[in-house]
Amino acid sequence: MIEEVGAKFSLKKLESAQSLAKKIVQEVSLQVFEGMSEDDGIQLVDKAYEKYNITKKWHPTKFRIGINTVCAFREKSSPVQLKKGDYYFIDIGPVIDGHEGDFGETFRFQSKDDLLLVDSKKIFDLVKNKFYEQKLSGEQLYEYAESCAQEMNYTLVSAQKGHRIGDFPHALYFKKGLRDYNDIPVPNRWVLEVHIIHSSNKYGAFYEDIISNQ
Repeated sequence: MIEEVGAKFSLKKLESAQSLAKKIVQEVSLQVFEGMSEDDGIQLVDKAYEKYNITKKWHPTKFRIGINTVCAFREKSSPVQLKKGDYYFIDIGPVIDGHEGDFGETFRFQSKDDLLLVDSKKIFDLVKNKFYEQKLSGEQLYEYAESCAQEMNYTLVSAQKGHRIGDFPHALYFKKGLRDYNDIPVPNRWVLEVHIIHSSNKYGAFYEDIISNQ
């Protein structure tokens, strides 16, 4: 029941939705500008949705800048403007051809120092590979993610638990997180979220993607 999909589910359509979600995040990252607000960033995403004829999203767009990159999904941002050296992340959830895309990635504005960004993706890859190697449960995957983050001197945001994905709406089958799932996840049904906070507590990095077939 938890990993079920609807009669119209298509793996090809899910992969296509995810591919376009990634493309949109990359395109928006190239349009950011100094002094912009998070609302400006959301408007950039909305314009990209219009460009690709996307009329529905299954979760609100999150565009976090600076200190707000430490905030979990449901936490409210403080007013900020993008300045040189700021971290920012984009998290989108468009519905494309009846299927849910969900991708999030962190960037740094006008700076080549991207260790935090690299580490968020590194932890994601370590956890994903651990799943392929040992077939861990969702709960065990996040226990491993926690240990990876600690070894790198980061705090893993526990509220970012990962979640189901599929044909819209996946919530018909399971509303809780991957972290709450005490069974081995089926590929192409789950999103793995990695949100880490620097030891200074002033900024964080977020990366999420579908756990697909190896």
